[in-house]
Amino acid sequence: MKIVVTGASGFIGRALMKKLAQTDNEVIGVSRNSASGYFYVEDYANSPDGDVLIHLGEASNRKWVEKSGQPYEKSAMSTLEHLMNKKYGRVVYASSSVLYGDQNSGLSKVCDHIKITDAYSRIKAFSESKVLEKKGVVARLANVYGEDMSEENVFSTILNQLSTGASISICDSTPVRDFIYVEDAADALVNMSTGDSSGVYNVGTGEGTSILQLIQIILEEVNRSDWSIESTREKTRRHSQLIVDIDNTVADFNWSPKTSLQLGVKILIDKMKDDRKL
Repeated sequence: MKIVVTGASGFIGRALMKKLAQTDNEVIGVSRNSASGYFYVEDYANSPDGDVLIHLGEASNRKWVEKSGQPYEKSAMSTLEHLMNKKYGRVVYASSSVLYGDQNSGLSKVCDHIKITDAYSRIKAFSESKVLEKKGVVARLANVYGEDMSEENVFSTILNQLSTGASISICDSTPVRDFIYVEDAADALVNMSTGDSSGVYNVGTGEGTSILQLIQIILEEVNRSDWSIESTREKTRRHSQLIVDIDNTVADFNWSPKTSLQLGVKILIDKMKDDRKL
């Protein structure tokens, strides 16, 4: 079976390619970076044909997408439509759990109404609808973290402060999020690419961790639990929570996350020590 992966040189893409290399499938990693070992394209619409498409090739930085405006929005939607017109037998689309919003007091389920509030969520909602029309799989990813992740997230913001002083400063320590290690997310995508089920599925841990708790876990790992933690934003009554229900994903794809947040943090800290960044 030939599996085509767009965005293969990106954060999740690299982890996914390593996982797929362990299977018996022919895997083509498509990238807009002319790096060795990848199928180079200027536009993912020109990706090669195959039996399965895993589409990761969309911008993940929500702020960047909003600043880019309609040109990027139209381009991303057009690319998705072109891909859907190719003859892939199965399509797996990497979407985002941000479509649920952050006001659900319980677990966000795939049957919940989605909230379209900006260009990023419009692209995701549009792409989901096109993939579902083709009986594909939509993977709504929770907060994915791991080695070589973007600097533009709360996880990196915390880690980067470990070598700068004796305190951690964060905008708001109260939001609760579902953090999933990148290799676990990649495992889910592999199973989705070779499985039979279709529809919308959540990819997370089903467990919530506040930003304050995340900081405490990180500080404990580096033996700096005595450090102070400062929130720069004034406290509000607004509660922000986003935790996804993964029961259907576990049942339909014989998958479950294996890496606890504590273990994931340890892996990252050990890598920082090896790289002499800590």
